Formats: sequence, structure tokens, C-alpha cells
Amino acid sequence: MPSETTVTLSDRGKEVVTQDDEVVGEIAEVEESDSGPNRVFVDPDPDLSDSMLSTLGWSDRHEKGYELEPEQIGSVYGDQVRLEH
Repeated sequence: MPSETTVTLSDRGKEVVTQDDEVVGEIAEVEESDSGPNRVFVDPDPDLSDSMLSTLGWSDRHEKGYELEPEQIGSVYGDQVRLEH
């Protein structure tokens, strides 16, 4: 089964992990769009450090969580969304 890079409503609750297998949160909300990439929001792990938040570019928390930009998504496979960087 090939991996995908599009996060959909069915991916809510999946772990978000770095390339180093660090769990940084989970998919909290997905706003699907017909005219562009879906908007994806992550509920960060409560133990996530401020430096990791900064590394991920998560400085402005939306009411739904931190927004995950499409170019940050490396793959969606199984129960994980793996980050590109």
C-alpha cells in the first residue's frame, strides 16, 4: 500500500511524527477543500518543548490547533502522519 501526502477527515487522531520518530502531536482537525490543499490542524503533545514548537514553525496557535502546512507532510501511512523535515 503506497503512502499518501494528503490528510483527510479520516486521518483525525493519527499521530504526527518527525523523521526521527518523535511524536509531536496528533491530527485534531481537517478542513477539506475542493479548490486547494486541505487545512490540517495538530494538537501538540503536552510535553513538546518550546524549541521543537519553534523548529516546526508552530508559533501561532489557531483555535483548532497548530496548522500543518502541506509542504511539511512527508507521508500519511497507517496510523501516522510523518513530517517531511
